[in-house]
Amino acid sequence: MRSTLDELMGTLRELRIFVSSIDPTNSALRRHKDDAVRCSLTLRRRLDVVSFFISLYSALERFIEDIAWAHAETEARDTAAYSGLNERLRDTHLVESGRILTRRQAGKGLLQGVTEADVARNLFHCLSDSNPYQLNRHALIYHEQNFRSDIIKSLFTSLGVEGINGLVRRQSVMIDWHRRVGGREGDVPESSIMLRLDGLVERRNNAAHSGSILTEIISPSELFEHLDFVEAYCTALFAVLAGKYLARRYARSMTDATNLGRPVEGPFKQGYVVVLANPPCRLFTGQALFGARNGEVDRFGKLVELQVDGRTVVLVEAGLVGSVGIRADFALGKTLELFALENSDPVVWL
Repeated sequence: MRSTLDELMGTLRELRIFVSSIDPTNSALRRHKDDAVRCSLTLRRRLDVVSFFISLYSALERFIEDIAWAHAETEARDTAAYSGLNERLRDTHLVESGRILTRRQAGKGLLQGVTEADVARNLFHCLSDSNPYQLNRHALIYHEQNFRSDIIKSLFTSLGVEGINGLVRRQSVMIDWHRRVGGREGDVPESSIMLRLDGLVERRNNAAHSGSILTEIISPSELFEHLDFVEAYCTALFAVLAGKYLARRYARSMTDATNLGRPVEGPFKQGYVVVLANPPCRLFTGQALFGARNGEVDRFGKLVELQVDGRTVVLVEAGLVGSVGIRADFALGKTLELFALENSDPVVWL
């Protein structure tokens, strides 16, 4: 999942460079000695808008498809038998695999390179509870409509994640975005997310099909606003799914992760510092941490700093100290049960 987010961020960085270049490029064109070049300025500005919205939506669409598949694939990897998958995911996979076969969709359109034999073989192994087994990707992420808010919600519901935008709106990155654009504290209204997503789809469709967007000249500042929303939304979506992965893979199974318990003091320093008693495993700077409440992972990040008796250290061995102060790169809380990993999991961390 992490690589999917990183790929998106690379695309968004390129789009930011493109938007940053619009005004300097237009300024240079206004001074160009060729009349034809100067006369093309307005058309170029409109085409910049077309290119931007088509590219931004394409990046969003690919991210949602890839992270939805990554979510399903990691759940399958962590579940020994197909029958053990969550019922909604299992049913969606069965029905949609059958639809691909009965509609003879394999090898066509978005399913280029997929054969009926591949789909049938994977489905047979799944229904036989073979181990290992392989899910059919397109049975889970295939969609015929643009990713408006309700379509995104429906996609993740079909994978067993209910109310995805309700979960996204409570993520800190979305709350920070909403504070910047609206000056409001607290959870983001789901309607705000819906309006932004649906508005992006409308602009993309106008650019790709009707051409009506060619009459618009939109300022770079407004284009940056669209970039900021997509970045915040996709980061929050990653956080929700990464939290579900960490809960399933570590917090509930209690394998490969050490339960550090709840803080005995704090939080301090705006919520980023707490004191832990008798850490049962070694702790070190840069270590992967996550916090859970009632078996659900609430947040995750890395250990930034350790202190023992007021001194900063880089490593604390298990059982060598009575208490240790830790600073994380995410907000901690009194009721948050902390877990530490000896090795960072690449599904979530770089």
